[in-house]
Amino acid sequence: MAELNPRVLREKIKPLMGKKVMVGTADWHYVCGVLDRVEGDHLIVMVQGKPVVIGAANVATIKEAPALQVEYIK
Repeated sequence: MAELNPRVLREKIKPLMGKKVMVGTADWHYVCGVLDRVEGDHLIVMVQGKPVVIGAANVATIKEAPALQVEYIK
């Protein structure tokens, strides 16, 4: 998602806002939590009530996660 400007990034992930998502990063880490908001070119994902900031350039994949999926950072 590195090529996306902030406006396009917000439009692309708008359907996922407020939902539990699984984010795969370019450096092979994973974050599962509720997609809270976009600030500039950063995604804010709430994991067990705490904000996790992920740069858009570091997002490799993002998809909706099952409601029963445990929230975690790996």
